[in-house]
Amino acid sequence: MTRAGDLLRRVPFLAALTVTDRRVLAAAANRRRFGRGEAIFHKDERGESLFIIEEGSVRIYLPSPQGADLT
Repeated sequence: MTRAGDLLRRVPFLAALTVTDRRVLAAAANRRRFGRGEAIFHKDERGESLFIIEEGSVRIYLPSPQGADLT
């Protein structure tokens, strides 16, 4: 299986897919790298992707009315 297929197998809600389904999903996948502090998406942006974090972490937050970050 490909690296993408192996990664998909380790994601709990995707593990139930058949090997064929995971292969199809892996073939459609695009690997991307993001730098520290780089935005992956913004509030109110239309979601057209599924992000699976292979390494590292993601911080998701919204600014509060007072200007503080709500995580």
